[in-house]
Amino acid sequence: MCANCVPWRDEILANHRLEEAPVHWNNCIPHLWPYEKWEVAKVYMPGGQRIKCSFDKFDITALLNLMANCNHFRAFVETQKLLQVNEVRNIATHAPDMTVSEEDLKKYLVKIKDLGRALEPHAPRLRRLSTETDRLRKMLDSPEQESGVRCFAASFDVMSEWDAERFSLTERTEFLLQCYQEEQLDGLKEAVQGTVKYLEHSEKLKAILGRELSKLHWIQKQRERLEQDTKYQ
Repeated sequence: MCANCVPWRDEILANHRLEEAPVHWNNCIPHLWPYEKWEVAKVYMPGGQRIKCSFDKFDITALLNLMANCNHFRAFVETQKLLQVNEVRNIATHAPDMTVSEEDLKKYLVKIKDLGRALEPHAPRLRRLSTETDRLRKMLDSPEQESGVRCFAASFDVMSEWDAERFSLTERTEFLLQCYQEEQLDGLKEAVQGTVKYLEHSEKLKAILGRELSKLHWIQKQRERLEQDTKYQ
């Protein structure tokens, strides 16, 4: 690391929640720190962010980790609120059959609404989140509601049901890929199998999300190879 980058590195570390989270230096290109804000931000995110360089390229867990791991954001929101919502996202994304129970979803909505309310003074557009979580909660209380609820954002008016489904599946694929890369393997095999099965059941989804399906097949092959290597050791 060059002399110009050292002060940036030291400042990044001084503002990092080091005792609780790893530092992902491989996410960034150090000599760009003085010029590109996202190169600094990516150090606080999970691994696998290196080629991303703009806000719209990061998923929700990357942004939640940024706010949770960087001390700068403690002035705006409690770290625990961020971690709780990130946990909700991970649980929902990791669900093998892509569903959560109605009871769990109600608990998750409370945590999501709580975070949104905390951030409203700094991001007024989040006021809509409270309205939407309340609306979804009322839908869950309806006697016609099924016992299992799909892990899609489709119930929100923010996007169409089809767009929400594509978004959710893309997010889920990236999350599963990240889990594999970071060797978080518990439940990964079942989650990947469930997602592949869901995608292959729809010709439309297979056509639109072919790249995601290829990534999932790649994870499956890598897992199979790992299992074979372990078997013959």
